Order: sequence, then structure tokens, then C-alpha cells
Amino acid sequence: MGDGEDLTTLPSQEFREQLEKTQATGTEAISDPVDAEEGLKKVQDDLQDFSEEDTEVVIIAQGQENQIQETDKQIVTKEE
Repeated sequence: MGDGEDLTTLPSQEFREQLEKTQATGTEAISDPVDAEEGLKKVQDDLQDFSEEDTEVVIIAQGQENQIQETDKQIVTKEE
């Protein structure tokens, strides 16, 4: 940061301390390979149940959502 930069955009020390209190720290890692394999198998089964047509519908819907979001961004930018 340069000498002339405005530091008012940085969070206050009090805010950072309060935020730190709300952040969870990991206390346990799940590393059971059986659970991991079962979870992977379930995801793979779910994906197999998803037909090519379903996949295409989701891709089209996501594309439309992205277009709407981009249009909204352009509208907001023009208003500013």
C-alpha cells in the first residue's frame, strides 16, 4: 500500500477479532477409506441415473441463468 492510499476500506481491528471468533477451526479429519469409497460410489450411482437429456436440460438452464446474470450486471453498470 502506498503512503497516499485511503485505509478506511480495511476492516477494523474489532471487526477482525469478532470475525475470528465466529470462524470454526477443523478439529477432526475424516480419513476412513471405506466411507470415502461408499461416498464416491453413491455419487457415481447418482450420476449414472442422470440421463443425457437431463444433463442437456441442466446445461441449457445454466447457460440461460448466466445470460440473465450478465444482463443484470450490464444494467447495473449502465445505471452507475
